[in-house]
Amino acid sequence: MMNISIRLCALSMVFLLTSCNKLAELQNDRAIAAYSAGDHATAIDIWEPLAQQGNARAQNNLGVMYSEGQVVDRNVETALEWFRLAADQGFVLAMANIADTYFRGDGIAQDYVLAEQWYRMAAKGGDSEAQYFMGRIFVEGLGVTADPLQGYAWYAIAADSGEERAIRAREELESQFDTSQRAQADKRLAQCLATALKEC
Repeated sequence: MMNISIRLCALSMVFLLTSCNKLAELQNDRAIAAYSAGDHATAIDIWEPLAQQGNARAQNNLGVMYSEGQVVDRNVETALEWFRLAADQGFVLAMANIADTYFRGDGIAQDYVLAEQWYRMAAKGGDSEAQYFMGRIFVEGLGVTADPLQGYAWYAIAADSGEERAIRAREELESQFDTSQRAQADKRLAQCLATALKEC
């Protein structure tokens, strides 16, 4: 009897969590609609309590509001705090937002080393824009030793995800390679793909 009630309790808890998650996502969708319609005050009114409750999507979006100074005073440090809370939960877009902030040096000191670290996490999480920026970082040697072959691999990965800038960048870089470099670049790309980006 004890085991049955524990399972029922556990099932009830799973149902409750699932219902809460669905409700939070509906609220997030409502906030996005308000934001898209230019009603930033309603969006922040929805996101703030969700973010406080630990919803990663709301935390990221609240970070964007602070980063851009919409409804709230612009505060990059507060934006980064919200982005980090979401990133700690594995929210890839928040990782990319942290990387963008450091890459641009927007409201804080520009730091390509930190940008690369956060872009790498987001890129491995599947964010095609972060993959493009990883290519740029390696081609231009921003915070890392320049490595056009590694840059090509990241551009190719981003391009395969449909990132337009990466398609153009890959083609331009490819036109600069001789036959040997092209073969090495293809080998580097194959290694990245074979390890699910772990060794990229």
